[in-house]
Amino acid sequence: MVHSNSSFLILFLLSISINVNAQQFRHIHVNENHLSSEEILALDQLAVGVVPNGFYWINFDNGEWGYEGNAGVQGVLPALAKKSQPESNDCYYAAGARLCGDRLDY
Repeated sequence: MVHSNSSFLILFLLSISINVNAQQFRHIHVNENHLSSEEILALDQLAVGVVPNGFYWINFDNGEWGYEGNAGVQGVLPALAKKSQPESNDCYYAAGARLCGDRLDY
């Protein structure tokens, strides 16, 4: 029984280590700004999935997104497409993030 518990603990610690290392290697730019790890996690929530490394633009008013340097719309972020009613300061709340203009707060 002790062997089983120690194996579980080792696997658990290993999975945490892998997740932390994976986050360190993510490099995402949105609207010419490099995102922090926390901002990347918020973006993943808005995208309802894992956003690949890359350079993107996002229209926070309607959720449309594309690749930096290409004006073509590639899709719409689901959470932004269904955003709630704006407050008086034009901020929107979706998937645990607050969007004010071009600024994303988590």
